[in-house]
Amino acid sequence: MRYLLLEELPSLGLLKKVVIESLDLALYRMLVEIDGEECLVQERKGKNLVRHSQNELRELLIPCSIETLVLRHQSAYDEMVGQPVRQGSNQLEVPLGKDLYPPLRTIH
Repeated sequence: MRYLLLEELPSLGLLKKVVIESLDLALYRMLVEIDGEECLVQERKGKNLVRHSQNELRELLIPCSIETLVLRHQSAYDEMVGQPVRQGSNQLEVPLGKDLYPPLRTIH
């Protein structure tokens, strides 16, 4: 797997796909797709970028230009209920909006 430094992201131009991956309970890491390959983002060389909230990671992306932003979760449900491991992936990707804090709307 390739690695990218967080400080390099804005200089890469339009990022085709950014993945915020849910690791465990409240831990998230960031991957960026470059030339069809997912690259793990690091804070500094040898230290992966991990935060306790997806919004903390999204705030770091403010200076970047992004085409697609998704939240990814790998479910362990099958293992937990004693089912055999699936042949395919048990992965869920949910698209995230580009607005970090959309305006509040009051609904009566």
